[in-house]
Amino acid sequence: MSADRHFTEEVNFRVTKDQKQQILAAAKAKDKAVSDFLRQALREYLAVEEMEGRKAIVQKYVAEAVEEKLKPVENRLAKITAKTAHASAISIFLQAQAMADLGKSDVVHVFKLAREKGLAFVRERGIPNTKDFAEEIDEIERRE
Repeated sequence: MSADRHFTEEVNFRVTKDQKQQILAAAKAKDKAVSDFLRQALREYLAVEEMEGRKAIVQKYVAEAVEEKLKPVENRLAKITAKTAHASAISIFLQAQAMADLGKSDVVHVFKLAREKGLAFVRERGIPNTKDFAEEIDEIERRE
C-alpha cells in the first residue's frame, strides 16, 4: 500500500468483461483491494517506462564514449593496413622485376603460383613445401 493515502484525482476508463475478471482475480491473488492493485500496477508500469527512457539515453552516451575511445585504434589499424598493402605491392613488383631480369618470361604464372602457395601457408600456418615450389618454377623454365 502507498504511504500517501490522499488520493484527490480520479481516472475513469472502461475495460472488457474479461479484463475486469482478470483484474479482480489478480487483486485477490495479491490480497489487495482492486484500487490498490491498479495503483501498484500503474506505478510499476511508469517506473519501467522511465527506466526504458533512461536506458536509451545511457546507451547513447556509452555508444558515443566507446566510439570516441576506439576511433584512434581504428585509425591506427587503418594506417597499418595501408602500409602493409603498400609493402606487399612493392614486394610483388620487385619480385616480378627480379624474375624478368633473370629471364623468366612467364612472370604472371609464377606470381599466381606463389600466391597460391602463400595462401596455403596462411591457411595451414605451417611451412610451405618450397621443394615443390622450386620444381614448379623449374617446369616453367623448361617450357620456355
